[in-house]
Amino acid sequence: MLLRVMLILVLSFSILFAKADDILGKWFTESSSSKVEIYYKNNEYKGKIVWLKEPIYDAKHAKAGKEKADDLNPDEKKKNAPLVGLDFLWGFKYNESEKKWINGTIYNPEDGKTYYCTLQFNKDGNLIVHGSVDAWGLLGKTQIWVKVTDETAKAE
Repeated sequence: MLLRVMLILVLSFSILFAKADDILGKWFTESSSSKVEIYYKNNEYKGKIVWLKEPIYDAKHAKAGKEKADDLNPDEKKKNAPLVGLDFLWGFKYNESEKKWINGTIYNPEDGKTYYCTLQFNKDGNLIVHGSVDAWGLLGKTQIWVKVTDETAKAE
């Protein structure tokens, strides 16, 4: 019982005292079908796809056997870009008072659209990713991403 209480306190304090760079590293997306690396470059936090559970088009697809690409990108020049390596999160700044990353954008290669986005930790230390069509975050979707650890990396 005491161990459980201590664990809850440690997790709570880690959320309360989150630092901007705590977000850096690799994360499994909600469906665990992809892995994202969040990094800091040019004064902003960004993210790219670094692993796909199914990186090759299946036999039913017109591009069967080929590496999955950004087919739905509205920019014709980017439609053949591979999904692995695709930067799809950008522009995030850490807001110390709110303990979250704000003013970001997320691109969804599944529909070819970009959305406003915020990132923050939940009480379990997982990442809440909220994409929205409006800047206030009222109309959108939320996913929970899990940090890749030595243990979860073995699940690949």
